[in-house]
Amino acid sequence: MAERATMLETLSEIAGIASDTTWFLRLTACPRCRGRRRLLADDEGRGLHGLCLGCGEGLPAPLATERLPAAGRRVLVVDGDPGMRALLARSLVSAGFRVHLARDGSEGLVRARQVCPDALVTEVRIPGLDGFEMCSRIRERRPPEALPIIVFSGLDPTPHRDAVVRLLGAVHVDKAAGTGAVVDALRARS
Repeated sequence: MAERATMLETLSEIAGIASDTTWFLRLTACPRCRGRRRLLADDEGRGLHGLCLGCGEGLPAPLATERLPAAGRRVLVVDGDPGMRALLARSLVSAGFRVHLARDGSEGLVRARQVCPDALVTEVRIPGLDGFEMCSRIRERRPPEALPIIVFSGLDPTPHRDAVVRLLGAVHVDKAAGTGAVVDALRARS
């Protein structure tokens, strides 16, 4: 039951719907996992939202039917701020990306192994393992050409920050530029 509660919280973030919304739930087969683990939730008649309890795959938009959307690139978003995670998720989902979320660097490492994302968007100042260290560990397994990394941060430009971003083969997007700049950066690296 706790797993469902966590998934509903994540689903609420992605869908941009208050977590106290009444959800009508049912389990269906996840096309990615090939198992009966996808949680479909109807948010009071506004449409179906889905999130797999196995692979964490989410649907990019509310659906009026059981039909799955066209496959988009998987993007892992790592940010300690729930509001920013939700804002990034909404922007990326609207642009056609499939979004996976992590709250801190340690969870980001685990999710990166689980979902094998096509791109990573991270804040630097995240709880626990910081964004640079998380990216450094991910880079040990995934080179820049295999995994674009967007550092979405409000950190002031410094030679040290810029050197670390270059060393990681990442791109820095300032938070002041907005989430649209992240979408543009991801599309430029497709």
